[in-house]
Amino acid sequence: MTADCTGTDRTDFEKYLKELQDKASHAELTEQRLRDARSQVDAQIERFTRIHKYAMDAFAAGSRKNLFVLVAEGAVDIFQVESGAVFSLNLFDNTLVLESECNLPRPTAKIELPPDWVREHELWVFQGHSAGFESPVVNPPWREMGLAHVVFMPLFDNERRLNGVVIGGISSEGERFYDFTPREILSSFMVYVQQMDAIGNTFDALDKARQHAEAKNRFLANLSHEIRTPMNAIIGMVQLAGQTDDLAEMRDYIHQIDLSSVHLLGLLNDVLDISKIEEGKLVLAEEEFNLRDSLTSLLNSVGAGARAKRQELTVEYHGLTLFDLRGDALKLAQVLLNLLSNSIKFTPEGGRIRLDIEELNRDERRAFLKFAVSDTGIGLSPDFLDRIFAPFEQADSGVSRKYGGTGLGLAISQHIVELMGGRIKAENLPGGGSRFSFFVWFEALARKTVSAPAVAQAAPAPILAGKTALIVDDIDINRSIAAAFLKRAGLKSEQAENGQMAVDMFRASPPDHYDLILMDMQMPVLGGIAATVALRALDRADARDVVILAMTANVFKEDVQAALDAGMNGYIAKPIKNEIFLDTIQKALTAKEERAASRAGREAPAPAG
Repeated sequence: MTADCTGTDRTDFEKYLKELQDKASHAELTEQRLRDARSQVDAQIERFTRIHKYAMDAFAAGSRKNLFVLVAEGAVDIFQVESGAVFSLNLFDNTLVLESECNLPRPTAKIELPPDWVREHELWVFQGHSAGFESPVVNPPWREMGLAHVVFMPLFDNERRLNGVVIGGISSEGERFYDFTPREILSSFMVYVQQMDAIGNTFDALDKARQHAEAKNRFLANLSHEIRTPMNAIIGMVQLAGQTDDLAEMRDYIHQIDLSSVHLLGLLNDVLDISKIEEGKLVLAEEEFNLRDSLTSLLNSVGAGARAKRQELTVEYHGLTLFDLRGDALKLAQVLLNLLSNSIKFTPEGGRIRLDIEELNRDERRAFLKFAVSDTGIGLSPDFLDRIFAPFEQADSGVSRKYGGTGLGLAISQHIVELMGGRIKAENLPGGGSRFSFFVWFEALARKTVSAPAVAQAAPAPILAGKTALIVDDIDINRSIAAAFLKRAGLKSEQAENGQMAVDMFRASPPDHYDLILMDMQMPVLGGIAATVALRALDRADARDVVILAMTANVFKEDVQAALDAGMNGYIAKPIKNEIFLDTIQKALTAKEERAASRAGREAPAPAG
């Protein structure tokens, strides 16, 4: 009897064999997938190793321009694409500008953006909202450059505003040779661009911080004292001119005011503004205004300077459909005043200055306006263009000597424009001269009348007849102003040019000769603090009792405390306001008399019982 090798046994064998074949196929497929995954991991490791290498090389680039060259080369090398390029965003002519390229088939210097792209993508452009970022251009510009496939990522500056774009691409001719889908490298391309962008922004931040610190240290050496001392002369002369009927005396006061007022008042305002900016306290007002009315007032204020130099000053409107707006009219005027004043200052006699206002775009509630101030002046040096908006900077030391100014105005203007959601730029014009342009958003509203603020009235001056004061200050005009104020209030005064002279005069005077000493803080030979300490140490009773008031431009909190610690009775800040000046003196002398009366009461013998 023989076994049956067919039937059930054979069927089971074939089934088992098929299972083995299926498992072998599955294992082979799994192995292939593992090999593919390993290959992808190896490729990703290689890619990130290359990214790391380029990031390390980037630190030696030295400048953003050199960095852009490295970024374009890295896009090709790291991601194995044919072409790479870096474009910067120029919002002033609505274009992408080619900064650097590597193997672009047909490089183009500029790519025009769609007309409404900036307005439609405002959050990305001005506030750095990169989520959902889409190409700033449509396919035809890439095609015109000879590219069939493009991967791109945005560049942002340190304020998180769109600053440009980096691309990598495959040419139309090479498309059939590449199995390339932009999305396959999008995540690692984003890492690469963001890393290189951060390095570039770090360069910018460090360089700006260094330049800012160096310029600020030079500028702020004795700024408070240097500003407030001449400001004291100006404001004091204004008050004195209002209190005299003598025409010759008034003319002398007005002459002194005319020499310094415009420059120094602007200087003081600039310093205060830059301080607010650094503390983050400069804010915009929201008010309704008419643009044409504001510009008329502005041009009236700067027109005299242009006429004095026989310059042609014109205003051109381009496509404006509405002049009634909401925003900070004063801050806008401050920017325009700074730009126009600079153009008048740096343009020779007979030159031309023009202000252009253009409506770039508008919707149902806002207007996007561009302002440009151009001139036929001396122009801007290429080196200065890179730092023109940095605080405390000027083209060179000769500019300050020849034209005046502090280097604060343009930095303040830039900050104001950026607070308004815009940007500002400077450029040289072909054939000579320069142009400053900026754009901002304003809300469009119907016109309403705004009432003028009420003017505060000065309080009457107190009467201090019969007292004698010693005025201690190294600036002649400061002593003259204080002496005139005291004389009108009935006080006699004597003057000393420094602290040592004051100590000597007090020591040589009879007891109780001086009721009051007005003491400057910064003086040659002997400063106010040291002089006060020396006076209080004199071996005579009136040296301890005489009222000593600081009268100085050093107005910071630590200066006040130092004056009080040295033995002063109070503090008067320059520039002097007449009513505050006399009121402080009155209170200090009254307090002295009350102390003396109290002391006399304690020392008086008790009445006989």
